[in-house]
Amino acid sequence: MKFAAGIIGFCVLAACGLTACNPDTANTAREQVRKQALDNVPLGAEAAKRNPSPTLREMLNYALQDEYLARAKYRMILEKYEQQKIFSNSWRTENKVIQALLPLFKKYGIPVPKDNARYSVRLPGSLKQAYALGVQGELDNIAMYERFLKTNVPSDVKKVFSEIRDASKEHLAAFRRGLAQTVGNGK
Repeated sequence: MKFAAGIIGFCVLAACGLTACNPDTANTAREQVRKQALDNVPLGAEAAKRNPSPTLREMLNYALQDEYLARAKYRMILEKYEQQKIFSNSWRTENKVIQALLPLFKKYGIPVPKDNARYSVRLPGSLKQAYALGVQGELDNIAMYERFLKTNVPSDVKKVFSEIRDASKEHLAAFRRGLAQTVGNGK
């Protein structure tokens, strides 16, 4: 992380020409560098797939990252496609899920990862693609929690993971219905 922060700092200075520069230019350069850095780093369920034996700390980090990603994705979709009830409900649920995970970080003395998800999500090209992404995201999320639940995690963590997995199953069914409707409507 220190190395990445150093690169970001260097690139921001380089973008400003190593002289005093407009703070807006520095902020824009910093955002671009962060975005580029995060594009190649797997987060959430994708990162969890690559770790055969995650620790409790890693599981909680993957879980929170995955929920951050889902919330950012649903927000972006809502901004583009507006009153899509399924995405609106899912976005609200993601906020609740994040709030359910945070006390576990405190209890187990684990630093809460920053929410940089907005740098890692892309707007789907159509409502049909949005529903398809919702389906895949929930499938990945469910698989991640199922895997975590097979490990020896504390009972309070197991309870939260189970509740999140169950909510994801409900979202999956809703996204599948939405996808079927967009296919039927040709959207």
